Amino acid sequence: MKRSKTNSLASLLAVDGKAYWIDARTIEFNPNNDLTPDQLYTVSFKLGNVLKVPSKFNDFNFIINGFNR
Repeated sequence: MKRSKTNSLASLLAVDGKAYWIDARTIEFNPNNDLTPDQLYTVSFKLGNVLKVPSKFNDFNFIINGFNR
């Protein structure tokens, strides 16, 4: 499966890492360092930079939880 990098995924806490398209519907984010377990992170995906969507969908915001590996 080919992975391609996108710069449209940004954490509001400035977590450095890389995002890859896994398939047509899935993006995987790999932080450069482990996330703090049980800490919530707010993420903004700039969907409008990747796909043509109505303006109300340009920014897709969601929350993730750090976990132990």
